[in-house]
Amino acid sequence: MSKFKGGFGKDSYGSVCNLGQLVGYGHYGEWVIAYDRFGYAKYWMKDDISDDEKLRVKAFIDNRLKRTDSFSLPCGGQVPIDIISEVFISRNGNNLIISSIAPKTALCVIKEDEVVDIEELLNDVQTVLMAMSNEEKATVDWETHIAS
Repeated sequence: MSKFKGGFGKDSYGSVCNLGQLVGYGHYGEWVIAYDRFGYAKYWMKDDISDDEKLRVKAFIDNRLKRTDSFSLPCGGQVPIDIISEVFISRNGNNLIISSIAPKTALCVIKEDEVVDIEELLNDVQTVLMAMSNEEKATVDWETHIAS
């Protein structure tokens, strides 16, 4: 029998989800969106979900992420590197995109005018992901890249 137990939560759309399927999450404006191991958004929490419930769900996912290599997102969330497909600067709009392995799904979009140097940020994110792939401890210092 598995030592890790699943749990269930009801999201802002009224769906009940097995939290054991969720591997990461991100904060996007007033939303907290959680992702499954295939990179799809599976669980959405908005203001109608209590702060206690949001903390419970995030703690559940954080507990799972302790056993994986998780990448911290600038929005305050984290995802396992296994669901990141690629990191690039879009041709339309010059935004830095961290894409999911799920088709047409972005885990994070950072606008060029929100950072000091988008090319430098791209290089740092890519360097950290490559280091993590080699089992090195590395993180992006997002604060150094944020434009004032």
